[in-house]
Amino acid sequence: MAAFAATGAHNLERVVFVFFIILTLSLNAAFVLGSIETAAHHNVWILTLTIIVNLVAIGLKLGDRSQTGALLLASGLVAGFLLITARVVWIVAEPGGGDATAPDDMADIVSIATGALVANIVATVILVGRSSCRRSTSRGQQQGERSCEVAGDDADALEADMCRPLPFAMDHPYQQDAGHQHG
Repeated sequence: MAAFAATGAHNLERVVFVFFIILTLSLNAAFVLGSIETAAHHNVWILTLTIIVNLVAIGLKLGDRSQTGALLLASGLVAGFLLITARVVWIVAEPGGGDATAPDDMADIVSIATGALVANIVATVILVGRSSCRRSTSRGQQQGERSCEVAGDDADALEADMCRPLPFAMDHPYQQDAGHQHG
């Protein structure tokens, strides 16, 4: 029963992590869609909520010290920077808080938010790729097949790269164990 509870908690953590990644992508897309110059097609509250959800997603990414985790964190930081920049441009373009955003200012805001959308798409693709690799790895270990559906030595290199901690993350338990075995 305790093993089930631990597995359930681990799966819940993954579900929450993926939920925030996909929610950030979805909110970002909801903000960007519409005529680029028409302020009525882009809601300031959706942009603000996207920023908040992105910041939560960045916080969740901080615990992953793998190479893939670094890529996810970097893409989240890029998206967060661009979303905050878009919001600042909106504040500067509309100092009174009215609905009088000029079309060229709105085009700038949406363009910047579109850059964040690209970063969020990259994070989602990385997350899906990582999930596919782990699923293939677990199936491969059970059936004796190669992981990640990559031919030859590239499969081993990809799997090792996807699962290896960053070189400067010396407090990572797997890296410490590896250091003790070789030293």
